[in-house]
Amino acid sequence: MDFEEQSQPPENPLIHALLSEDTDFFPPSSPVVEGAHEMDSDREAESPSLEASTAEPVWTETLSVPSLHSFSDSSPLGPTVPIPAMPKKIFQLFFTPELVASIRDETNKYAREVIPPEKLLKWMDVGVEDIYAYLGFNILMGLNPKPSINDYWRKDPLYHYSPISDRISRDRYLEIHRHLHFVSNSTLAPRSDPNYDRLGKARPLLNYLSERFKSVYNPSKELAVDEAMIKFQGRSSLKQYMPKKPTRRGIKVWVLGDSSNGYFCRLDVYTGKKKTN
Repeated sequence: MDFEEQSQPPENPLIHALLSEDTDFFPPSSPVVEGAHEMDSDREAESPSLEASTAEPVWTETLSVPSLHSFSDSSPLGPTVPIPAMPKKIFQLFFTPELVASIRDETNKYAREVIPPEKLLKWMDVGVEDIYAYLGFNILMGLNPKPSINDYWRKDPLYHYSPISDRISRDRYLEIHRHLHFVSNSTLAPRSDPNYDRLGKARPLLNYLSERFKSVYNPSKELAVDEAMIKFQGRSSLKQYMPKKPTRRGIKVWVLGDSSNGYFCRLDVYTGKKKTN
């Protein structure tokens, strides 16, 4: 395949990597225009806000005083670990070497499973530093967006971005991007299974990060549960439409945040209304 003919990727390549194997996801083939938003709005799930209870209220003339539990946590507020001076070390508080080593192993395993034998000799196993570099490149791409991933390696100075192109070749980046994996496919439930998880391929990563968010910071007593939107303009069954949000279309995430500073203590990606018996 000629990489120059690839379709335009979503805004964040890492989100594309997380969703690319969802059979309901297809990257957009052209820039999104406002008219297209209106055309496909019927196909998008309009995300519910906090759902109101359907139970009928019970009215009484008897006044009752609510029971309020006192806040008894005596542990110090704030970070539970020393905060490093280097940005990379701060990043590693969440994307720990243990987590990245697991991503490395699953990526190499998946590459050996899907690459044809005649081409497998050209594949070079990724290491922990390769995964860290890949994640860093995606952060840089988010800070310096281009129309296409290929543009970061173009010779045209209008597009060329040396902080990435001087450190990794385009083909090597796309190899890692194509085979990035977080869990073995053999452990995933099929779509016909009642316990099928639409985010199964990213669930180990999300669970690990959520636990890290909670463990490295002790929040205050002022906590709030709220909806956050990750902007996403590709096509995915996970994409929600929330017209009253600043970011109207994207991936919705439930977050538990510290109201005093906005720190996310826990997160849960919204995958649709949960089925109950």
